[in-house]
Amino acid sequence: AFAAAAPPPDLFKNGYALLEHIPIGILICDRDGTVTYANKRAVALHGLTSITANSALYDGLRVFDDKGRLLTAENLPTARVLHSGEAEPNREIVLERRDGQRLVLLATTEPLFDDDGELAGAMHCLEDITARKRAEAHDAQGTRTLQAIIETTPECIKVVAADGTLLQMNAAGCEMLGVPASAIVGRCVFGVEQLDRRARH
Repeated sequence: AFAAAAPPPDLFKNGYALLEHIPIGILICDRDGTVTYANKRAVALHGLTSITANSALYDGLRVFDDKGRLLTAENLPTARVLHSGEAEPNREIVLERRDGQRLVLLATTEPLFDDDGELAGAMHCLEDITARKRAEAHDAQGTRTLQAIIETTPECIKVVAADGTLLQMNAAGCEMLGVPASAIVGRCVFGVEQLDRRARH
């Protein structure tokens, strides 16, 4: 078995200092949901100049779920974890800042317990995935555009796998063969081409 090397004795000497240098926003709140700590990244993500202890973090901010529904105060990740005492990992949320900018964040919220095992607060970790989501949306739009071109082309277009399996045939091709796509997709393309030749003669 491998044992992790012991950290230098002064590694945690400055408490939260290490959290100031990681690229993920960290918020820590007490049992009542009051912010007791926020690192620089968390401050920047919220579009603020500072987040002080006991600050009203979400005044002027709005948070939405991944379906675009506005979250009420009791449905915010930290509130849910403080109510249930259970972690909520990898929850996608949209933060609308006071300047109107919206960020897509991947939120992981963990409960914090004291030495007696009592719930003492929560740690809220925020990763900015806005650029990734935009890229995914762009790729999805490109796929939809390509599909539209394939389906509206008046000539037969087939998409075939490396092993010869027919993956897709457009509407013009299916009409030419006189069969629905469901009857030929998944079959060997050579058998489908025989049907094609018969339809042409």
